[in-house]
Amino acid sequence: MSNTKKKPAAPPRLDGPINPDLLYRITDARKYFGLRPTQLTERIKSGDIPPPVKLSTSGRAAGWFGRQIIAWQAERIAASAKAEV
Repeated sequence: MSNTKKKPAAPPRLDGPINPDLLYRITDARKYFGLRPTQLTERIKSGDIPPPVKLSTSGRAAGWFGRQIIAWQAERIAASAKAEV
């Protein structure tokens, strides 16, 4: 018998492309939205950024699916392109 224990799976790396099916926590939001926590909260309240999905009944844990972040980034790119014309 072997006494070796299986190591827990490593969390997904956040330095590559955004995975549409992966959930990205609020703690990682600055990297994807480019805003500080206070600014992020204000933009969520104003509707400029989609609200995060609640991950628990207490509401403390929350995040966005990668597809939500990708869609928001695409909207920002489109808005920027229109402004340049």
